[in-house]
Amino acid sequence: MKATIELKENETLIEQVKGDYYEPGLASRQRSGGYTFTDQRIIFTATGLFGAFVVEIAYEDIDSVGKCAIGPGLPFGIRVTTKAREKHKLSLLKRSKYIELIEQNIR
Repeated sequence: MKATIELKENETLIEQVKGDYYEPGLASRQRSGGYTFTDQRIIFTATGLFGAFVVEIAYEDIDSVGKCAIGPGLPFGIRVTTKAREKHKLSLLKRSKYIELIEQNIR
């Protein structure tokens, strides 16, 4: 089962790429799936036995973005902090490319 991404009116797809998302909390859970980058938001989707797991982060809600590690010796993380102080940990290869993409779209 693959999650379907519906673009909003006047939203443009920039890129789709495989990656992981680490749920916030002490027992951070890794979810493997895919990222969709548009000109308005970042959407992570993963599917499993119990349905789809989806996280959406609007660029206008982002306060900061930067590099982080996802574990010892694994420098693939991107930390996104929203204006509401929510912290998201994204894991993508070529993270500098995606940090730049996010920074360019923050409003």
